[in-house]
Amino acid sequence: MKRIAIVLTLVVGTAGCAEVGEDRTPQAGPEISPSPSIGGATLTLVAAPDGPLARLRSGGQEVGVDAFTSCWDSPGVSTCVDGFPTEPEAYVGVRRGGTLTVSGDAETVEVGVARFRPGDVAAELEVVQDLPLEDGSATIDVEPGRYLLQVFATFEEGDGAFALGLRVL
Repeated sequence: MKRIAIVLTLVVGTAGCAEVGEDRTPQAGPEISPSPSIGGATLTLVAAPDGPLARLRSGGQEVGVDAFTSCWDSPGVSTCVDGFPTEPEAYVGVRRGGTLTVSGDAETVEVGVARFRPGDVAAELEVVQDLPLEDGSATIDVEPGRYLLQVFATFEEGDGAFALGLRVL
């Protein structure tokens, strides 16, 4: 018989609260120095034994994250974790007009470029560009700035939602 474990993660805090109408776009977070050769990026989605992983690479830069929300079947146990995207710890630089290529174990992938604003309980994400993946790639065409690459992927073992720091140059 399969055991089912359910984990619920809530992020609650008042740090960084703002007045109504005040811009709450994060200004913190280290940036990975852009390389002059950066044009496009590769998003790799991996079905690891304990849950899905995502890695974003561009030039010599790379960031990796666990899913903030996922349901995953491992041998003998199924786990669901619900959370919220948080401010990225690092941003990978990509030139505007660069191509995002998706690779890895995912069966289906939905990707968007979103603005991140911390909320009172959960982050607010405003998708500014959906990236239709034709033949596994799409062109990033948003104004220069900091964004979240918002990803939802399905795998044979389950699914996962990811948020990776993207800096469009």
